[in-house]
Amino acid sequence: MRQLLDDFGGFAELFAADALPTKFGPKVQKLFGLLRPIFEEVLRDKISSRPLVSNSKDLLDFLRYRIGQEDVEVLLALFLSSNNRLLSDMILSRGTVNEMAVFPREVLKHAIRADATALILVHNHPSGNPLPSESDIHVTLDIRAICEVAGISLHDHLIVTESAMFSFRQEGIL
Repeated sequence: MRQLLDDFGGFAELFAADALPTKFGPKVQKLFGLLRPIFEEVLRDKISSRPLVSNSKDLLDFLRYRIGQEDVEVLLALFLSSNNRLLSDMILSRGTVNEMAVFPREVLKHAIRADATALILVHNHPSGNPLPSESDIHVTLDIRAICEVAGISLHDHLIVTESAMFSFRQEGIL
């Protein structure tokens, strides 16, 4: 186990890997394939058990596992209750290596279906550069505006990579 963790850098990175190196053999590979969904639930439970803060280590571990190592851009929405507990999470869009389509109407529709009073948007940048594009900024502000009309707060928009994170809230964009 120590060798696996040393090779990958941690549990989140280990379980997010598409496959283990062949040196670990088919039995270990199969075991980790079976454990991946359990690990995801453990991470989700850790962030569901208390109010969600966008810079918590548990949240960042979950996000890096969930989408941080994807090879295409992915938009994930975290739907929150009035006491900022996670109600559900959903991948809303998948794109290419450097862009994806995001529709504010779809974000709002899913937030209403989840009975959310707030949400945190998260997407990844496969390039490893966590800085937002002009398009990222514009669509985030559009989503905030449409959510405000419906009484839903956009707490943050995070961009995650394998090793970095950018918060629109912390940087004063939201």
